[in-house]
Amino acid sequence: MPETTASSPYQETPEAEDYTCENCGIAAGNEGLFHNERLGLAVCETCDLDHPELHECGHCGAEYESEDEAYDCCRYGCPECGSEWHYEEEAIECCSTSGAAYPSLPTPTEPDYQITVPVIEGRPARLCSIEQEVTRGGREAAQMLYDYGFSRSPDFESYSSPGAAGYVSVKPDGSLPDEGGEIVYSRFLLSREEDVRSLSGAAARMRQLARETNTVRVGRAAGVHIHVSATAEDGTRLSPSGMAALHEIFCYAEDFLYSFAAAGWDAHRARPGDYGGYCKPLPKLASGEKGTAWRVHGLMRSDRYFGLNFQRLLGAATNCSCGAARFGEWEACECGAFDTATVEWRVFNASTKPETLHAWLLVAHALTAMANSHRLGTLDPHEYGTTDQEGRLAVQRWIEQNAPLTDDEVQVIRAAARRSPGLGKPRR
Repeated sequence: MPETTASSPYQETPEAEDYTCENCGIAAGNEGLFHNERLGLAVCETCDLDHPELHECGHCGAEYESEDEAYDCCRYGCPECGSEWHYEEEAIECCSTSGAAYPSLPTPTEPDYQITVPVIEGRPARLCSIEQEVTRGGREAAQMLYDYGFSRSPDFESYSSPGAAGYVSVKPDGSLPDEGGEIVYSRFLLSREEDVRSLSGAAARMRQLARETNTVRVGRAAGVHIHVSATAEDGTRLSPSGMAALHEIFCYAEDFLYSFAAAGWDAHRARPGDYGGYCKPLPKLASGEKGTAWRVHGLMRSDRYFGLNFQRLLGAATNCSCGAARFGEWEACECGAFDTATVEWRVFNASTKPETLHAWLLVAHALTAMANSHRLGTLDPHEYGTTDQEGRLAVQRWIEQNAPLTDDEVQVIRAAARRSPGLGKPRR
C-alpha cells in the first residue's frame, strides 16, 4: 500500500480489495477512500458526503452541519438594534430597561429655551440644584432622560443618593403619588455654557413629555425646590449675618414671593396662615425685635418645611470641625463643612415650563446674592396674604431695582409675574 500523505484526501493501495468503505462495507473501486473526520473512518465518497464535518457552537458546544447554524446557536438578536447576544435575556434588555416606555418626542422646531444665570456685578456664580416634583410620569421621565443622555440611570435612584453633578436623576418621594417622582437636576453652574445647554435641554424634553405627549403631569401635591450654594465659585460665602439678612429680605417680599411662586396657577398650593404644609410661611421676629443670626437660627432650626429652608446651612455650622463656625466666621471655615451647604427655596409651585423655572431661579439667585450686603433692620415684613396687588407689585419693583439682575432678566421675571395670581391680570 503506498504511503498516505497529509495532503492526500484519500488512501491509495495497489490491491482493489483494500478499497472497502469502513462505514458501509461497499467496495470503493478505483476512486479510493476518504478520511471522514466526523466518523473517524476511511469511507467512500458517498458516505463522506453524507457525514459532513460538524461545526461546534463556541458557547455551548452543540454541533451543527452548517457553520452558520453553529454561529447562530447561542446568539439572539436585539429586536430594536439587531445586536447579537449569547443569551436571550441580554438581547431583550439591550435597548430596553425596566424604565417605563414613553411616546416618541417630536423634533423641536425651535432651539431650546436657555436657562442661564451668568456672573454679573454683585452676583457671583453659584452651583444650584432643582427638585422638580411631578404627580405622574416619574418612571417615563427617568427612561426619557436616560435615553437623551441627561441621566446616568433609566430607573429611580435612591432618595438619599446625592446624584452626579451636571446630570439629572429621578427619585421616589413619599409625599407624591406612586406614579409620580422627583426630577433632580444636580449641581449645575448656570454661568457655564455646558451646564446651561444640558439643563436647558433636559428641562425642554421634560416640557415636551408633559405638554406634547401628556405623559408627565404636575399637581398641587407637587412643588419645585431650588437649592442655591451658600459658597460662591469665587469663594465668598453666606455669613451668619447674611443668613439673617436673607430671612429679613424673604419676610419683606413674602406676600409677593408666594404669588410669584404660583406662576401659571390660579393660587399657591399653601394657603396664608397654613403652617402644616411643605412650604410654610417663615416665622417672623417680634415687632421691634432686633434681627440677629442667633435669633434667626432659633426661628429657623426647628423645621425644614418653611418656604425658605436653612437646615443644610445650619447643619454645616454644627458639623464644622475647624472652629470657624464656633466663632461665627463661616467664611473662614477650612474643614469643608460648608462646601455642600445650600439655601433651599421651597416656596414654588410645580411647573415644567422652562421660562417659569428660569424666572424662579433668577429670583432665588439674586436675593441670595444680595444677602451679605444687605443692612439688617431696614425692611419690615409683608406676611403672606396681608397685602393687596399694588403692595405686591411694589415689592416686585423693589427687587427689580435693588437685586443684581440684568434688564433681560427683569423681563423674564415680569413675564412670569404676569402669569401669577395677584400680580398679573385678574383671572376670569
